[in-house]
Amino acid sequence: MQFLKAFTNYSILCFVFISYLITTNASAQHYKPLKTTTWSDYVGTASINCIKAVDGEDEIGVFVRDNNGNEMLVGASVIGSIIKEYFYVTVYGDDITTANIIDGAVEGQELIFKIWDKSQNKEYLINNNQIQVQYNPDVSSLTLPVVWKSSGTYGLLILNTKIIGDLNNNLKLDMTDVIGLFNIISDN
Repeated sequence: MQFLKAFTNYSILCFVFISYLITTNASAQHYKPLKTTTWSDYVGTASINCIKAVDGEDEIGVFVRDNNGNEMLVGASVIGSIIKEYFYVTVYGDDITTANIIDGAVEGQELIFKIWDKSQNKEYLINNNQIQVQYNPDVSSLTLPVVWKSSGTYGLLILNTKIIGDLNNNLKLDMTDVIGLFNIISDN
């Protein structure tokens, strides 16, 4: 009897979740990746200048370098389209049925993340020092730099266009920032 009750509760939860996905999953407008037969998913949060990205508007684009060194879009997601305040982006891998054509990420290839701010119509490149990885027992862990792995859900990534404490906006914390912070503290 207890099994039946647990199964019923689980079924209801699954139905609600699937209904939610069907009704709220917005597709990316700015980024349009080529979809292939292999993929993995990456989950995380995104901030633009330390302010949370806007659900239903801002987007994440995931890129890799092709054989010529050019960026190739391999994944896209609208922030909050599946989970409020999170991105859940499917990153497509190389399709082995298209011989001699690289049309997706390859196992171990470094991923490049970008955030598109819809309100400003501006794209931000996220450098490795702007990515943090937070442990979450519901997804497979990652290390930096983030690389493509097939078949799985990976995260939890925290992307931010600005590094807290980077006063001179050179995307790294250096002695200039330390001196600037001391000056701010001493002025107060």
